[in-house]
Amino acid sequence: MLFMKRFAVCILLAAIIMIFTFFFKIPLVTGGYIHLGDAAIYLAASVLGPIAAFSAAFGSALADFVGGYYVFIAPTFIIKGLMGWIAGYYISKADNSKRFWILILCEGIMVVGYFFVHAVIHEWSFTTVEVSMDCLQAFAGILVGIFFCALGDHIRIEGGFYDLRG
Repeated sequence: MLFMKRFAVCILLAAIIMIFTFFFKIPLVTGGYIHLGDAAIYLAASVLGPIAAFSAAFGSALADFVGGYYVFIAPTFIIKGLMGWIAGYYISKADNSKRFWILILCEGIMVVGYFFVHAVIHEWSFTTVEVSMDCLQAFAGILVGIFFCALGDHIRIEGGFYDLRG
């Protein structure tokens, strides 16, 4: 029964990540956008622990699919899944003062990961512009992510159905 509860919440959080990625966004001149999906990944990490990797990977990749960014689906799946796993693994063990550094690590993985993706897909000059936009995305993810980590702790601590680590 616990597996089904975890699975259901994992799917629900993947949908929340997709919604925060696809609908809560600011378009950029480069064709990409700044979104709140990374913050939703940190919410999933706080609630689910390392299995948030599945929610992060599927929710973010689904947003790329729905948005028509087909070339980014596979890289997004890998990058955001890695972010979800690292955040879920370490956030559950860290106090609030260390979470900031965990979010910086995860956003650094996102910036470096997409740097290599853009280096393969685009020319060098465009890649450097995209890295600066990814840094803005990372900043937004960290700012809202700190709040979402606290929210996820509150959900997890209450116990019962939402105590999924049990």
